[in-house]
Amino acid sequence: MNKIILILLAVLLALTAAGISSSASKKITAPSASLKAGSDGQPQIVHLNTAARDPKIFYTLDRKDPTTHSRQIIRGIPLHQSTTIRALSSSSSRSIGQVSEFTNTVETRKSIARKFLSFTDHSIPYRLFIPDDYTPEKRYPLVLFLHGRGDRGSDNTRQLLGSDGAAVWASLDVQRKHPCFVLAPQARRSYDGGFSVTRDRHNRLNPSTAFQESKDGRAAYEIVMKTIHSYSIDRTRIYATGLSQGGFGTFTINAEHPELFAAMIPISGGGDPGTAAIIKDKPMWIFHAADDQTIPVSYSRNMVHALKKAGAHPIYTEYPPSMKIGHGAWVPAYKNHEVMEWLFQQRMRK
Repeated sequence: MNKIILILLAVLLALTAAGISSSASKKITAPSASLKAGSDGQPQIVHLNTAARDPKIFYTLDRKDPTTHSRQIIRGIPLHQSTTIRALSSSSSRSIGQVSEFTNTVETRKSIARKFLSFTDHSIPYRLFIPDDYTPEKRYPLVLFLHGRGDRGSDNTRQLLGSDGAAVWASLDVQRKHPCFVLAPQARRSYDGGFSVTRDRHNRLNPSTAFQESKDGRAAYEIVMKTIHSYSIDRTRIYATGLSQGGFGTFTINAEHPELFAAMIPISGGGDPGTAAIIKDKPMWIFHAADDQTIPVSYSRNMVHALKKAGAHPIYTEYPPSMKIGHGAWVPAYKNHEVMEWLFQQRMRK
């Protein structure tokens, strides 16, 4: 009897040991990553996930293989530059998964700017972004960006680096969902340079010229037309946006060529109330900060009032003084993903 009991105990112990060995060697689901490109100055938060039960995820950022003694992810991994992540999962049953590797990309204005082609035409330089998947068999939207007074010049770079006005449309985040061309001309640095001439020779705000089409504004129009004829552009989805002096220019170029643009986003600028009836049917989202000391908010308020009086329904966002934005309404405006989605939904009415 004792011999039988000993045999049964030996068998039970063997089965138990086999079960432990099987559990330890069983590979659990490897981690997967939620990779989303970050924006300039903003870290990318990478989240690692696994289907393992009660998992722990360990990772390294130096390309070395992780172990259960490596750093453990609790929430997300904030990354400020392009990085390779190596990770593994470990469950409560001590099961260990395979090592997974992910390479993320954190974009900056400079990295995006390098993707723009460089040209000069109609007396001014300009930059053009062409979608990665471009093919003549498909038609693409086009976004025209008009910069502000401070980014005038001839280096053909400042209009891309001075704000997110051009780069945001060429970012991976936007291009994945809405492949589009981005056109960014650069106005001349001279007394009458700019997509509107907002100031006189003494640097005083001059409403009499701010609402007139400028030489650079006409050049921007010609470059848009050249791009349309050179590439496969969707004529029903051409958009204009601009800030400050370019915000005035956005209103002006739409009033001068109302048949061209499907929608517009003027920021920290203003329009001629006398042209409200011309653009009243055009979708537009206008931005301004109430505490703007450079271009008074009254310029946008007056235009919005005239547009509504003409029967238009503009979207108007005015940032309150408590936000202390001043002459920089484009910073939050171009970070608003709702604005991006809204723009690409607009089409020229036939």
